[in-house]
Amino acid sequence: MLLQPVSALADRIDTRFRPSRRARVYRDQALSHCLFPMGGIGTGTISLHGTGALRDWEIWNRPGKGTEREARQRHWHLWSLLGLRAERPDGSSEARVLQREPVSDFAALGSNRVLAPGLPRFRQAQLQGEYPIAWLTLEDDSFPADVCIETYNPLVPGDADASGYPVALLDTFVRNRSPEPLELSLLCMQSNPVGFQDIGLPPRSLPELHTSYREAEGLCGLFFDAPNWSSDGEANWGTVAVTTTASDVAVQLYPHAVRYAGVEAMWRLFAATGEVEDDRERLQDGAPPPHWFGHQQHPYHGSFPSALQVRHHLPVGATACLPLRFSWLFPQAVSWNHWQEPVQVRTYAGSRFRDAWDVAVQLQQDHQRVTDVTARFHGALYDSTLPHAVVEAAGANLSTLRSTTLMRLADGVCYGFEGSGDRSGAGWGTCTHVWSYEQTLA
Repeated sequence: MLLQPVSALADRIDTRFRPSRRARVYRDQALSHCLFPMGGIGTGTISLHGTGALRDWEIWNRPGKGTEREARQRHWHLWSLLGLRAERPDGSSEARVLQREPVSDFAALGSNRVLAPGLPRFRQAQLQGEYPIAWLTLEDDSFPADVCIETYNPLVPGDADASGYPVALLDTFVRNRSPEPLELSLLCMQSNPVGFQDIGLPPRSLPELHTSYREAEGLCGLFFDAPNWSSDGEANWGTVAVTTTASDVAVQLYPHAVRYAGVEAMWRLFAATGEVEDDRERLQDGAPPPHWFGHQQHPYHGSFPSALQVRHHLPVGATACLPLRFSWLFPQAVSWNHWQEPVQVRTYAGSRFRDAWDVAVQLQQDHQRVTDVTARFHGALYDSTLPHAVVEAAGANLSTLRSTTLMRLADGVCYGFEGSGDRSGAGWGTCTHVWSYEQTLA
């Protein structure tokens, strides 16, 4: 069966939010058709695929469906991979990519190295989505813990700013079902995505990609930038950050071997030891050694990934939350009349935040409030007595507010297409009659 209602899929794991009793479960073939968009109102999104992969990076203020296909065609190194390792007291361990195995031969990963088709994954997955929240449970009898990835989009009715953070929140909840304590390691391998797409204007120069480690306001993590674009006033300039509130972390800013060997070595070390080669102290003494290929980038193919690792001791029967936040800021956009001369404009997020790190810090300061209100909104809608079909339709169509169908410009006014294609929108960006923007915004 492709989908069916169940009382509770994630009841085995104590997550932050709870699915309603009528929430549907998607599994097997249905997972290949599921995408859950994560982002703010008018900020673009990253989508959580039904298998757990991060797909359709639409953070450049225009539609961008199928970024994994575009990366394959361009041989661009758009790495974004999450992994989890659990080690028992006797030293034995299990490591998995936080994804389900391909759902069919027709949905195989293919030969694209960036998708890491040869790495071990979980045998099964089940997805529940009640916008603005989704739960992806990953299952494997040989893995000693239950795993659920919970993601949510802060949604505060009447407060567009609180609902407008350009961020994807991914909390990995792990419950130890084994008879022994476990040492957990969560791995995030992420390449610098600046320059992967343009905003609709060809860049004047190639980005000089740079990755650094930062700490502030109880956050730590990776910051991706292109300093030459920032100093030159390049319209396509932007920044991305991957952060966590965890305290026990390690960072590897560069792969420590040439080309793809560095990526494979990074995973093999993590799978064998649960560690990455933390290179922050070594880099304080100067530039990376010549054999560290990751500090360079191919002029047209992007960079190789950096790594952020979160560690946690998990007692028997306990549940831990391993949080990750992907934030972005690309402050410029172009007007929608794409068949005419494009006009460069500034987004509302570009006027509100300095960069992606500022996005993460401001959300951290507002996190508890927006989380509480989002939970109340979810309960009010999905636990209501309205027919389930009505609730599902209303909730699912809210996701359009987060998509690149809608954009919020510097003065705070929202504009929207009639709809969106894979690479561009339809209409002038002021069509409020097609999907009832004003009713949805209200």
